[in-house]
Amino acid sequence: MNGQLTHDPTCPVALATDELMVSDREWFETWPGVQHRCRAITNGERMELGQVAQRSLPVESVIHVQQLGPDKRARSLYVPGDQLVEAGVVALFGHPETFDYVAAQQGQTLPSTPRGVLPSGLEARMFQLPDGVDATTFITELDGIVVVRPGVGLPVRV
Repeated sequence: MNGQLTHDPTCPVALATDELMVSDREWFETWPGVQHRCRAITNGERMELGQVAQRSLPVESVIHVQQLGPDKRARSLYVPGDQLVEAGVVALFGHPETFDYVAAQQGQTLPSTPRGVLPSGLEARMFQLPDGVDATTFITELDGIVVVRPGVGLPVRV
């Protein structure tokens, strides 16, 4: 409508997006010291953002949510790029502050690993998998950090 994407109040995509905004708010309330969250894209976002981008978005796409202030957040879209995660390696994709905060909350330090850093400040940290560990059994998100499995392209901003 007038060059703007609008949804009817009963539109499933709009309802899913509303639920997602609540989920993001609750996540930041749970992690009050964190200003950045990376998470897997939802099907609702794939439909909504795919229409805006006029292309189909892969399920491996990542959303970076930045807390700008109370009840104010910005979302950025990252899609798998051309650089694939190698076999036997898993990449954790997120913001350095989130890595540091999560490790501190758990009383741990993360080992030094090879990393790729994007101009946005987000980074991918590569971890060699031990023999016999299957990366397909990993969850897709860990405390605001996305797990990128072997054979999937490292996220790049659209």
